[in-house]
Amino acid sequence: MKKKLKSDSVHGRSSKAITAAVLTIVLGILCVLLFLHDEEIVILSWKHQRLNSFTHKNVNAWYAPIEGDWLSSPSRTILLEDGRPLSLPNASQQIIIAIGKGRFNVLGDRVLFASSDNTDPSTNARLYELVSRSPLPHGLKQVIYLLSAFSLVFLLSTLSKTNDIKGMVLGVVRRRRRFVDMAIAVVSISLVVVPFLITRLPFFLYYPVVTMKSDFSGYYEIVRQLDMGMLPMFSLRTPGYPFFMKAVLMFSNKLISVVVVQNLLSLLSALIFVFAIFKTYRGLSVFVAALMGAFISSHFHVDADIALLSESLYTNCAILSFAFLIVAVNMRKAVWFVLSSFFMGYAIYTRPAGMFFAAIYCITIFYLFRNKYPRKAIAAYALPFAFLIALVTSYNYFTLKTLSIGNYGEMTAILGNMTLLEQDAQYSKELNLAIRKAQALLLPKDKEAIAVSWDPYRVNEAVFNAAGAGSDNGVLDMIKEAAGNPPLGQLRAVYRQLLFDAIKKHPLIYMKKTILAIAVYFLNINTDTDIYMQLNESYNKTIDSRLTAIDTNESGMLYHEYYNPPQLNTFTVLRKSYVVQKNGMMVQEQGHAAEFVPVFLQQLHYHVYTKLQRGLFRNGLWPAMFLIVFAVSAMHLLQNRFIDKEAFILFIMGAAVIGHALIVAMAAYNEPRFSYTLEFIYYQSLALAPLLIRDKLELLSLKPSEVIP
Repeated sequence: MKKKLKSDSVHGRSSKAITAAVLTIVLGILCVLLFLHDEEIVILSWKHQRLNSFTHKNVNAWYAPIEGDWLSSPSRTILLEDGRPLSLPNASQQIIIAIGKGRFNVLGDRVLFASSDNTDPSTNARLYELVSRSPLPHGLKQVIYLLSAFSLVFLLSTLSKTNDIKGMVLGVVRRRRRFVDMAIAVVSISLVVVPFLITRLPFFLYYPVVTMKSDFSGYYEIVRQLDMGMLPMFSLRTPGYPFFMKAVLMFSNKLISVVVVQNLLSLLSALIFVFAIFKTYRGLSVFVAALMGAFISSHFHVDADIALLSESLYTNCAILSFAFLIVAVNMRKAVWFVLSSFFMGYAIYTRPAGMFFAAIYCITIFYLFRNKYPRKAIAAYALPFAFLIALVTSYNYFTLKTLSIGNYGEMTAILGNMTLLEQDAQYSKELNLAIRKAQALLLPKDKEAIAVSWDPYRVNEAVFNAAGAGSDNGVLDMIKEAAGNPPLGQLRAVYRQLLFDAIKKHPLIYMKKTILAIAVYFLNINTDTDIYMQLNESYNKTIDSRLTAIDTNESGMLYHEYYNPPQLNTFTVLRKSYVVQKNGMMVQEQGHAAEFVPVFLQQLHYHVYTKLQRGLFRNGLWPAMFLIVFAVSAMHLLQNRFIDKEAFILFIMGAAVIGHALIVAMAAYNEPRFSYTLEFIYYQSLALAPLLIRDKLELLSLKPSEVIP
């Protein structure tokens, strides 16, 4: 009788598991179809919308509002002109304005377009109709998503109680350990390499245009000083990125070489992070690899990798520092601690905003002492970071007479808090005059927004506008001149005094501005850039602005390469019209513009992979889940008095994000290029979250035997 009851119980659980599996599969297919429809990859139904209202943008371009939906480029939306589709969608705004001829692009709740012959759509008597995917009922989608989630939870719960299935899985794992390890390794590597190739091959094969950002000159000036045998001066930029560029250019004096190395380093750092998890928590390797592949394949990451700017190197230093730290705290071997400490220090060398690593460094040393790690391991971690920081501060004191790591922080903070600056009786007449001039540059609406608005985007925009006005009009130079052009150390003291006085006079506004800037830091996950529009813009800069006189020195040759790239048959050069102001009159002139030619790999990346990546990974769910995991890891760590190794790993990674957000928010406004650098921690926090409940997850027994508990 007992055997029969037990058999019936097992049979009942198996039937439930089968029913739950079928239901989960059906609901899963529906969820996938809904997601693909929303992202315009597989469109289930179309809607037609007549465009009636037109607003002139510039030259050939016109705006028309879209009702009841929100569309983003690249889009499969069709624009009909008298029933015939305009054949050039997803064009860049510059090209629509300059060339027109039926080009268009959807921009959220409006479409920017030009008629087929560049005539005025409000007067040319033609009918314009937008054909786009139909918005499905929001409530219906939410119900299906929730039912799918509940069904999946029920299925997993049922399977966990079915000992036959669980035992069979664990039995296969134990009997075929080498095969399972090999399968995990192959799948993990593929999940990183395949997204990397999808997103980088179009650039290197078809559009190898180096993007030179505005900050490049500051970094390259240090490279020039090194080339001329001079002692480099780090008065504006820190040495990390210039040293990196110099190392690459020693082997190949071409800007594209820097881009190649940046991309290879991004791939290598992602694989090393996956290797760290494979070596320590093998059962989580596939999840970690999938999310790392998603991170390095965003348009933001690709844009950083193909640009001459420090974000790519900085991001990779952060990834490597945590990868080696994870291995170090598990293996307790000195070499891993040395590597982690070095890359934390070099991250600060690359971008001073990495100063949060000083807090990470101190917390980690406390953890190592608390858990009685070998003295050799503690010294291996403590020395490299401390040596790097002491080296650059001592060098700056020797060359600039200022004991600091970077000398741009105060300047950034002055610009970022320019709306708070006020005249003061203790200041000199010249300094008060400089402050009055700075205040005169501010727009009243921006000053009002910072004072009364609680909209994080509006306040961030106001701070950005103020900082831009201050930078463009030389506010820092005004203050420097008013202070009597003192040495850098004394000038930094003047900046600090102005900043502290401004905060003391407006503590609540400063606190509000900082809190809202932190909010924007996390909300930036909802945005993305567009590398193909960036490439189009970069290539366009070289069309009408060729250098006529090229220096013979190394710097001249590099700029010659940038402004005179090889002609690419993947860009079409067209005649353009544009309007400029001359002698108080608007004059239309002619020139040239380039437009990239779509190819299969670019279309695969742009219209399929980009949509999938943005839909799944560029949304506020990730920072929300990160904050939950961070809070839980902090509680675990406090409850067990800083002993839980896995909670420490998740906590220390989360603390890096919080520290970085605070530094950026306190100093200036927030741009996506600032926050994206640590977004990999959002994803990896979720992938590594099972470590907090590891005692209940038998599959984590895949952890290698050499890991020290």
